[in-house]
Amino acid sequence: MDQSTIDKIINQLSIKPPLKIWEFCNRYIRFSDNYPTFKSGKYDADYVPYFKGVLDACLDDDTKEVYVLKCSQAGASENVLLNYIRYAVGYKPVSVLFISGQQEHAESFLIERIKPALADSDITSSKLAKSWQRGTEIYFENM
Repeated sequence: MDQSTIDKIINQLSIKPPLKIWEFCNRYIRFSDNYPTFKSGKYDADYVPYFKGVLDACLDDDTKEVYVLKCSQAGASENVLLNYIRYAVGYKPVSVLFISGQQEHAESFLIERIKPALADSDITSSKLAKSWQRGTEIYFENM
């Protein structure tokens, strides 16, 4: 076997570094015309580059808490919270806890934002269809 073939085999068998959340979204998220966002089509993290650092911090093992000081209507719900949930469901399964000051707010956010965000993405829609829900908790097969 020649060296180029061996190199190709090693390259195929090697563990690839995990995708960052925003890289995952750039690759896999495409907003349909029916999804309630101002911009349909392929997700582009460079449209809101200031959230890349926040998303990177969410995956840093040394980071215990992430605080975001922002203006209202800056897109943090979509670009930070919902993208992290998509990543957790579609790429690297982990449990996610969303806490709100009022139960009604958490329930409406689940119904109006989280479930539509998961249903609109090809990589998470099939997992959402196979999930089950108890109250405000969604259970996925591999989580």
